[in-house]
Amino acid sequence: MFVGLLIVLVDLPQFHIGGDVLIRSKRILMLGVDETTSESLIQAISPLSHSVQSIRERSIDKCLAAIEKVRPHIVCVPPDSSFYSQLRRALSSRGLNLPFVVVSGAASPSEWRAALEGGAAEYFSAPFERTKVSEILASALTNPMSAFLAFEPT
Repeated sequence: MFVGLLIVLVDLPQFHIGGDVLIRSKRILMLGVDETTSESLIQAISPLSHSVQSIRERSIDKCLAAIEKVRPHIVCVPPDSSFYSQLRRALSSRGLNLPFVVVSGAASPSEWRAALEGGAAEYFSAPFERTKVSEILASALTNPMSAFLAFEPT
């Protein structure tokens, strides 16, 4: 009788939450986030080797164009529930589903609750620490509400 061993190597993304192992580089697009919050978050994300772009525009059409151009894995939006609700509906009507992370310059339990009830995958606020940012991004990518992404990684 022959007994063998089959080893299959699979290239899986690394999701160590809060550790030094990083999530494979992702494209993150911030839409309508104020300048101070945006700059603070970019500083926290930069060491994590992700590509981050920020557009302060809140026009749904311009945001949709930016999403088509950037093809993000995660969209960060301000805690303005009407803005991200309109944006989510517009994406949904195009058959796109992206995890939304609501970011705020100051913590607010009512914003947190409204964000999650509005369909955000995650919510977090300043101060943006590297470990916390890494945890939030990993959670947003693995959240059952954002189980599939609109764009395949390139």
